[in-house]
Amino acid sequence: MPEPHDDPASILPRIRHVDFLAAVKQTEVPESQLPVTQLFVADLLITYAFNLPTQFQIVTAEDAGRLGLDAMELHQLAVTNLMEQLPDGVRFGGQAPVFTVSTGEDLEACTLLIKELWEQFSGHLAGEIVVGVPCRDVVIVSSTEFEDGIAHLRKVVPEGCRGEEIHGLSEQLFVWRDGFWQVFDK
Repeated sequence: MPEPHDDPASILPRIRHVDFLAAVKQTEVPESQLPVTQLFVADLLITYAFNLPTQFQIVTAEDAGRLGLDAMELHQLAVTNLMEQLPDGVRFGGQAPVFTVSTGEDLEACTLLIKELWEQFSGHLAGEIVVGVPCRDVVIVSSTEFEDGIAHLRKVVPEGCRGEEIHGLSEQLFVWRDGFWQVFDK
């Protein structure tokens, strides 16, 4: 197992299902070795990881303390690093009524944390943005203006989540409203 990385510039956010934390706690890991987490929306939470050359290494409470980062500082640092470390930025593909998000780095789900991105994209669509995040590398986007787009998300997101045992995230849909993600329940 590699030694903990000490470069704060390598810390990135990671989106996980809440079951991840429950599974970690069942291993009876000491409190200092638990991952730093923050509830994001519904059944999703944010963890943080050092982006090492061959893997992601979870940031533990001990790591955050050693680096002198409280939860808010860690989050801000990780999101800033995310924006800087996406070599080709974030791309939207597809066409109305359904779009996809691409980063080329298995960080698509993490793009939900970039508020500026969603504020800007919402200016290009009528209605509210609705997304599905079935796994870490898939974000499917539509709008409340596209009933067929929402129907497509309702069909493919649960299927995609169930088909992804390790990196599955959520079967729910989320709406960008007032600068935050909320459960879309229409």
